[in-house]
This record gives sequence, structure tokens and C-alpha cells, in this order.
Amino acid sequence: MSSAQEIDQTKNFNVYCQSNSLLFQFILSEFLNAYQEINEIETLYSQIESELIKNRLLADIDSFLFKVLELLPHLTGTQMVITNEQTFPWTHSKGSLNKLRHYSYLFSRKLADNPEAVSMNVSVSKAFHSALQLREVILSLQHQLFENTVPNYIALYQLLDKLIDNMRLASRLILKVLIQYKDDENVLHFLLNHQEKFDKVYKTQFVLKILKKMYPEGMKYAKDLIVEKYAKRGFPHLLDSISEQMTRLGEMAELASEVSL
Repeated sequence: MSSAQEIDQTKNFNVYCQSNSLLFQFILSEFLNAYQEINEIETLYSQIESELIKNRLLADIDSFLFKVLELLPHLTGTQMVITNEQTFPWTHSKGSLNKLRHYSYLFSRKLADNPEAVSMNVSVSKAFHSALQLREVILSLQHQLFENTVPNYIALYQLLDKLIDNMRLASRLILKVLIQYKDDENVLHFLLNHQEKFDKVYKTQFVLKILKKMYPEGMKYAKDLIVEKYAKRGFPHLLDSISEQMTRLGEMAELASEVSL
């Protein structure tokens, strides 16, 4: 393929892919959606393991398998999957992990020299294909249970482990990429507006901790920086809410410091 053809292909990227910042916000949004489903699947996985350990071959896990099967389309979508097909924010039937895979692929192409972006794409893609295979394995297990044959749970365990482990790896890589956007007020505003979801996914005061890592000068410094950038761009209607959110985080930081003394 000639270099001219390669340039033409790049021009055909979706409009939202022309901005790395906007594309990364799509990644963050779908990551949050996908990880909530992954957390539910991980809980069901623990219940399946517990039931199998207690009752072995007599274990009744069909209800757990059915619940996992219900959650999978929320990740993979309900349509036939085509490699790197066009995906848009409004195509909800595509599934959150499927959309995350697509956005991560585009992001890794635009930042091919960024090792975290490339590795994130690989881990998300692996998680997605594990979820696809998981559906077939569960359907096979349900058939075995219906036929009263001895089920083989090895493939189920392996795919659940791969799905969960690759999403955990993706979460760590997203954190590394996120720190690289410390000077991007749009990404920081996204963090503030989704604080509750981030804290729930990472099971800690994630937004507070990441901002403290980004800005060792303190929350006031971070607040002044974000407010100044939005003021210069002509968004006065955002300034009060940003100031309130950052002030609240500053108070949380002070409280945490007092407790640690």
C-alpha cells in the first residue's frame, strides 16, 4: 500500500477521532460502563466457585450461568462482530466492551509510539474476545447440564480469568494514560463529573488520589488551573460547578491528611 493511500485511510477516521482528548474521554466512558458489568460477572464467578467447591458434581450453578449469559451482551453487543467495524457513541446495541475495543484500537493507531496506549488496546481486545468465547462455553455447559452429562468447567474458569485479568490490566494502563492528560481541562472535567463511578470502579477515592498525584502543589492549584483554562475559552457557566467540586476534593484531601497524622 502506498503512503498516499495510507494518508487517505487516516482521513477517513471518524470525526471524533481527530481529537485525542475527546477519543480518550469516549474510552473512559465505555471503560466505566464495561467495568460495572465485569464487577457483576466477577461476583457471579465467586458464587459459581463457592457452589462447586461445596457441592462438586451436585452443584446447581445453572442460575449463575444464566445471569452471566444475560450480562455478556451488555459487553459484546447483540450484533455480529466485524473486526474494527465503525462504531459510534449512539450505537448502544454494540455493547460497552465492543465500543471500548473500537475506541482503543483507534487511539492506539493515533498514538502508535505510546506504549501504554498500544498495550491498552491489546488487553481490551483480549478481554472482548474472551467475552465472546465465554458465551459459547456457557451455552455448551447449559446443554451438558440439561443432558445430565458431567460438565467440564475448565474452559469456563480460563475465560472468566482472562476476561477479568485483562480488564484489570486495562484499568491500570488507562490510569497511566490518564496521568498524561494532566494539562487537559476537558479530561479533568470528565473526571470530576464521573467521580462517583471512578471511585466505585477502583474501590477507593480514585479521583482525589489521581489529582493529588497529578498536582502535588495541591487542590487549589489544580482548581485555579482548570478554572483559568475554561475562563479563557469562554465557558463561564462551568466555573462555579468546577470550583465547588475542586473545593470539596480539597476538603477531602485535608481531612485525609489529618487522619493520617
